[in-house]
Amino acid sequence: MSSEAVATVVATLRPTRSLLQWLLGLTMVIVVSIGWKYPVLGYMVPVTMGLGMAGSFTHGRFVCGNLCARGNFLDTFFWGVGGNRQLPAFLFNPVFRWSVVTVLMSGMVWQISLNPGDPTHWGFVFWTMCTVTTIVALFLGLAFRARSWCLMCPMGTIAAAIGGNKFQLQISESCEECNSCGESCPFSFSIASHKEAGVLQERDCLKCSDCVSACSKGAINWPA
Repeated sequence: MSSEAVATVVATLRPTRSLLQWLLGLTMVIVVSIGWKYPVLGYMVPVTMGLGMAGSFTHGRFVCGNLCARGNFLDTFFWGVGGNRQLPAFLFNPVFRWSVVTVLMSGMVWQISLNPGDPTHWGFVFWTMCTVTTIVALFLGLAFRARSWCLMCPMGTIAAAIGGNKFQLQISESCEECNSCGESCPFSFSIASHKEAGVLQERDCLKCSDCVSACSKGAINWPA
């Protein structure tokens, strides 16, 4: 998908994103609630991870910010409940994040290896991983910010490593550095401080466009 096409998708999603968020968020609730009975729903996990990592080669964490069911659940069902505190430094620490990736992926592979020939078992393992990490996400959201988990998410960490410098948010000279963009950012990035560079140099940018909507001057946008 070209940069122009993704920019169009992002722009189109914003007016209807509330509906999109509710639908994807509801999907997450359904998967966690009844996945134990219908393990096939657990396959949403590898599908989402595959999409996220594939998309990251050209557009960074776009899938994380717009199409991830758990991310949208946190954005809608949990945004008003979650905290609004500064994110702790350890969530940004590469060693910590890659340790989480290693532990979760290793645990998942080990669990699957216990019964590798049973697709239902695979689905149950995926559902278990999804449910446990969602519980962690809720606690982190209450303690800090709704999307705190997204800094620990294995898919997010890998996607940021692959294409964190792709499809970067552009910051024009008309930026008045009022920080309304930073206040709207799920990770509280100081977007305006990147004005001199002309682009947001944060590999974990979710491409969610919350900052674009918050800027009354239209000083930040996606590549044309």
